[in-house]
Amino acid sequence: MIVVIAWTHNLLAPDELLDIALPHWDRWVHVRMSLESLTRIREYLTSPAPRLETFNLSAYVNHHEPIDLFGGSAPSLQDITVCGARAVWDSEVFRGLRKLKLDTIENELISADLFLAMVSASPGLELLSIIDTKVGFTRLPPSSTRTPVQLPHLKSIILNRVCVETVGSILPFIRASDCDSFLVATFRPGNSFNGTDFLSRTFDHFDSLIRSTLAFRGSSQLYLLPDSIQWLCNAPGSDAPPSFSFRIPLKMNTSVPWISRFLGSELPKPAHELDTTVQIQDINAETTAGLKTLALLPNVRSFRMDYLLPSGVEILHLLGDLNKDARAHAFPRLKEFRLEGVSYGRPIQDLEDMLKRRYGELGQSVTGPPPMRMVLVCLPLGELPQRRLQIGDLHHIRTAHGVESLKLISDFGPEGMPACIYDDARRESCHPL
Repeated sequence: MIVVIAWTHNLLAPDELLDIALPHWDRWVHVRMSLESLTRIREYLTSPAPRLETFNLSAYVNHHEPIDLFGGSAPSLQDITVCGARAVWDSEVFRGLRKLKLDTIENELISADLFLAMVSASPGLELLSIIDTKVGFTRLPPSSTRTPVQLPHLKSIILNRVCVETVGSILPFIRASDCDSFLVATFRPGNSFNGTDFLSRTFDHFDSLIRSTLAFRGSSQLYLLPDSIQWLCNAPGSDAPPSFSFRIPLKMNTSVPWISRFLGSELPKPAHELDTTVQIQDINAETTAGLKTLALLPNVRSFRMDYLLPSGVEILHLLGDLNKDARAHAFPRLKEFRLEGVSYGRPIQDLEDMLKRRYGELGQSVTGPPPMRMVLVCLPLGELPQRRLQIGDLHHIRTAHGVESLKLISDFGPEGMPACIYDDARRESCHPL
């Protein structure tokens, strides 16, 4: 195996190593090169590579002419990784691959048609990875006008930090019946982006993977962000299969109903549980519609939100509502609620009002959802208002109907908090109350 790295500390400098190895280019089998310039090896890169099986090239070069890799002949090639280098792509050369990885490819020498032709010529492909790439993939017509590429051995798909048009030009035309993991994270779309059409065309044929992963994992994480949604279902700290993760710039009224299709409505105990985080400041008809759809699901196990105005008031109001159509409370199986950005004043009052609407006043006989754990996260010291949280505020929340336990996460203790519970000098987090 040949390894050449521009900043190597080996006894032989890269040029000296290349002087020894390059004359035997036709015998190279496995190679990994990371170079600041391709001038020294360009002649060899454009020569046939009859025995080459693994090729990994990282070239951090701002400008260079596209390279016609391997002179049109690399019959043994199975694993190729290209990072940064501008290359001429040809499905007659790049065929029979097991792994195809493109990273930071910014030239427009590869179209969607050409890319699909390359993967079509590699029916044994096991890994497909495109990262941080702005290739000139053109939009393709709906999949009904094109025969999808069958990749029965493809196990893993990674499309990370790519434009949404690239995803929409690849995934709808790939069928990977044995795929057990994918990661998709996209840039913001153009004005003509149709979220509903994108979701159905791009992910519906991964239905079995999504459902089997949800059943296997038992829980997933959903993030509703200002300009996108992110849904992850994988092992903590691991991407071990089966798993999926995608972040797409979609509005909530489009994304949440699509996600809801995969989550069961069975009660009293859903097979899959959802941990939800909401980080939005502005509230409008689209976000409200998405949140109301989410509120109907019995799968939501935890709900985490930043208290941002004006959205904070509206979301807390939703949490306390009774859905008249469904005759059920919002988030009927919610076990934990986490409110971040808490300080003295309005958040506490809004929180009390939500609890009263959701569970009723103390002493009332109200059939409501099960009690939930409460976590309050205070504002950092530098963002404190004139008055900080009072011990009485915590008492009102902890003793409210429907609160199973209360935990405070803060850099400081509430005014009036006994030192045995919270020590300001040591700045310890409060024990559950």
